[in-house]
Amino acid sequence: MAGDRWFASDNNAAAHPRIMEALLKANAGHAVGYGDDPYTARAEAAVAAMFGPGAEVRFVLNGTGANVYAIGCFAGGGEAVLCS
Repeated sequence: MAGDRWFASDNNAAAHPRIMEALLKANAGHAVGYGDDPYTARAEAAVAAMFGPGAEVRFVLNGTGANVYAIGCFAGGGEAVLCS
């Protein structure tokens, strides 16, 4: 291995070549944003096929957004989640 590796964040490393290839393939033409596009529909169908028709997809920007959304699903009004 060349040099030290740090696992502080997924933002520290380059994207895997297969990810970049998929992004380049998807970056053609126009796609309506905010969930009204064929990519969102395909992701929703894949999740429903894997987990059942009641499964839902929630796209967020990053891991922090996913954590905040998930915690918000469990904490009610006036409640909090403490992490250390």
